Amino acid sequence: MQPFRYQQPADAAGAVATVAATDGAVFLGGGTNLVDLMKLGVEAPGLLVDVTRLPMDRIEQADGGGLRIGAGVRNSDLAADSRVLAEYPVLSQALLAGASGQLRNMATVGGNLLQRTRCLYFQDITKPCNKRRPGTGCPARSGDHRNLAILGASEHCIATHTSDMAVALTALGAVVHVHGAEGARSTSLDELYRLPGDEPNRDTTLARGDLITAVEVAPLGVARYSAYRKVRDRASYAFAVASVAAAAAVAAGGTAAALQLGSSPAAVADVAVGANPATHVTAKVEYAKSSWGGTDMRVQVTGIKPGTYCKFWVIAKNGKPTLAGRTRRRHAEVAQLLDAGHSVTAAAHILGLSRVTVRKYAAAATAGGDACLGRLEIEVAHIDIGRLHRRLHDVVDHAQAQPKQQQHKRDIEARRDADGPGVGLDGHPVRHRNRG
Repeated sequence: MQPFRYQQPADAAGAVATVAATDGAVFLGGGTNLVDLMKLGVEAPGLLVDVTRLPMDRIEQADGGGLRIGAGVRNSDLAADSRVLAEYPVLSQALLAGASGQLRNMATVGGNLLQRTRCLYFQDITKPCNKRRPGTGCPARSGDHRNLAILGASEHCIATHTSDMAVALTALGAVVHVHGAEGARSTSLDELYRLPGDEPNRDTTLARGDLITAVEVAPLGVARYSAYRKVRDRASYAFAVASVAAAAAVAAGGTAAALQLGSSPAAVADVAVGANPATHVTAKVEYAKSSWGGTDMRVQVTGIKPGTYCKFWVIAKNGKPTLAGRTRRRHAEVAQLLDAGHSVTAAAHILGLSRVTVRKYAAAATAGGDACLGRLEIEVAHIDIGRLHRRLHDVVDHAQAQPKQQQHKRDIEARRDADGPGVGLDGHPVRHRNRG
């Protein structure tokens, strides 16, 4: 770690002025990400301006309702706040899924929103990285990119933003309050982040010296019916392979009138919005600007009641069927031919499929299995749905393989103990080391 100076400003204006006027100066919050990057050599600031002593550590009622959350509020305090638990459960769930208790006790709201990507190539200073050193290349595109972007990436960078809280705040339509050299201003969370484009080294639209002072969420009825789901490689704290925050607006009579989503980095949503698991829902999805390689979706859904777990899959892109869409169509064609009295062999001949494939379609309760309970028709480009499916299947396969591998290892050790010492190539007994 390189030597640095440390300073505690008296107020926000002083902090902003210092960072704006000093080369190599950065704001310091909880330090849970910045200090790690300094140890790795990714960041080498000459001056740390500590803003944790500024009066930005309160959760207050906002004008007109809602909550104003200070940028200095610790993640643990925000997740445990009674108003957040009652009115914005998705936010609490996202925070609890984001890190261990020790890290949440230190991490601040502002720092959480501004944390850097955990791309392995960004964190390794021996590797080229356009986000760390523009123009050096992006080895992640052909290397290890399992946890990186499906949507919103560019040829220069496919890194994702790793904040779970940002996903939840996107679904809640949060507004970020910023103090800069020209005074205070507000911006939506969508406008705070930017896609990598030709400048992957810029994660946000903030200017030098801009300080996030608070985040405000409106008094949304939709927020009461909200949840956060995160797919990760292990149940303990890990960054998301894919995550989604969903909030459903419930109209009079219990009908789900609208659905707001924030997701990263995949475009699959698991949402409790249907009264009948077999209900097929047609929805129009409007894609907003993505900020961290994920996609912010607002979906209008009508005619269904909340209470049943449904899964939505992207089945059409710009009017053309995706893999899931083609699967649904084939399932319907097989069912129609078999219902009309055709044999499996005849159906296979008509559709140009093998008999094994026809039998698989015939055995599926619904198109693509029970996962395809909903339907999304979208108009958006640049979705690699095949890669999305492969990523999700990899997660499932990995989770299913772990118990089998552990049991296989236990079976081998049990047989070894039962058989006693074996005989080596030289004819001498082989005794195993004491594993106790």
